[in-house]
Amino acid sequence: MIAIVFAGKPDLLIADEIAVMYQGKIIEHGSVEQLLSQPEHTYTKKLLDAVPVLNIEK
Repeated sequence: MIAIVFAGKPDLLIADEIAVMYQGKIIEHGSVEQLLSQPEHTYTKKLLDAVPVLNIEK
């Protein structure tokens, strides 16, 4: 299965692996767990830092 995700919640991914593209080239590829917890490429890190996090306290 191929899923193209431009923006979304990483914890809702249904894939086993992720490939990150930058300027039309795959710059990083790996398992969801590895890529989300230990990204290597600066662009991947910036993408993950851009995901909003809601801190709702009740």
